[in-house]
Amino acid sequence: MNLQGLLDLHVQNSAGVSWIQMTSIKKASTIGRSLLEYEAELPTGNAVTNKGYFVRIKTMDGHVVDGTYSTGDGAGAIKGSIKSPQLDFRKENYFFEFGPHYQIENTNAVAASVLLVQGRPRNFQASSIFYTGNHGKTMTFDYEFPRTVSKVSDVRVYLVEGKEILPESKAISDILKITKTDGHTGSKNLDLKSELEEGKSYTVCMGIFSNLRQIASNTFIAE
Repeated sequence: MNLQGLLDLHVQNSAGVSWIQMTSIKKASTIGRSLLEYEAELPTGNAVTNKGYFVRIKTMDGHVVDGTYSTGDGAGAIKGSIKSPQLDFRKENYFFEFGPHYQIENTNAVAASVLLVQGRPRNFQASSIFYTGNHGKTMTFDYEFPRTVSKVSDVRVYLVEGKEILPESKAISDILKITKTDGHTGSKNLDLKSELEEGKSYTVCMGIFSNLRQIASNTFIAE
């Protein structure tokens, strides 16, 4: 099931969309040859460790286009634009990439991307995680993230108590690593330290990089 299908199913069977956080590109619009305007989102909250975000545009052979890499502060809903004389949306195809900022450019890990085919957005890829059930000391979840994420570092999943993203130090589960061999989308089991309490709220968190940056979460009520 694709991202929108998972999101629709979750909203139908849970408290609502407010308990979902993900990293995604919501809109990418090109104007002329060299201007891109975008809307994106990044998880937010008091305990989120992200240091802002980065954006960049790459050629089809993987080179960052001069003048397109930049960083910004904040999380949640983000709007911005990129303009570079090195771009030519009318003739060339590109990847627009977005993710949490690590302060060192070469350690950025892409958490959302979109293909720009002669200026037209195609193949939006986001990072999301959805709780699908629990039994005893095991929880199951579905996940999705861009293929490029696991080329940089492992994706890490863990569970915390409450309705917000918390750091790994607060985990009440094992820390599950999803590597590039696992694939960029699928279903997994997470081992818990104890059985979940019925009627209590929990949040499954997904992050990237050894110095963890959260890219998605899903709050649910244990049944």
